[in-house]
Amino acid sequence: PAELGRGLLVISYYVPQSLVQRMGVINRTFEEYRQLKLLRKPVTAVQIMTFLMIALAIVFSGTWMAFYLAKRITVRIEQLAEGTRRVAGGNLDVRIDVQADDEIGALVQDFNRMTGDLRIGRQEIHRTNTELKQANREIEERRRYMETVLESIATGVISTDRSGHITTINKSATRILGRGPENLRGRSYREVFEPSELNVIRSLIRRM
Repeated sequence: PAELGRGLLVISYYVPQSLVQRMGVINRTFEEYRQLKLLRKPVTAVQIMTFLMIALAIVFSGTWMAFYLAKRITVRIEQLAEGTRRVAGGNLDVRIDVQADDEIGALVQDFNRMTGDLRIGRQEIHRTNTELKQANREIEERRRYMETVLESIATGVISTDRSGHITTINKSATRILGRGPENLRGRSYREVFEPSELNVIRSLIRRM
């Protein structure tokens, strides 16, 4: 063995280029898989947090919108209720200022229109009542004037209604008939005058 020389044995094997490329692809794919495996949990957590935030945003928006709409409807209904109470108390100058195109807005417009019509109607009634009072005062003044004139003349004057009942009689007529006015007013003229006098009276009525 000491006499033997030292030698070197080299063994080589030719690897095709395509195999080397495939091995490189496999190595890169394996490394990417390892990296994705390491990032899977953080990515999943981020996705879950994102979905939770979106869900919370949707729930919050829906809740806020529901409260907002409920508040708008509640406020307008309270205004209508308060306006109704004021109208019931006699205040017809109530007007609700709400601008809306929904059913509540239409109801508010009808309410304002109703109060406006009631206010106009009350004004018309007040005006008519004033005119009637004025007319009654004028009629009463004329009646008193006629009574004064009738009491001051010597001729006997009697007035009747459409059914022939005596409504007014002056002093001259009561003196001529020999009875007081309390015994003549309200009675039919047919009961007051004699049958011979009734023919003359009927003739006068027909001529009038």
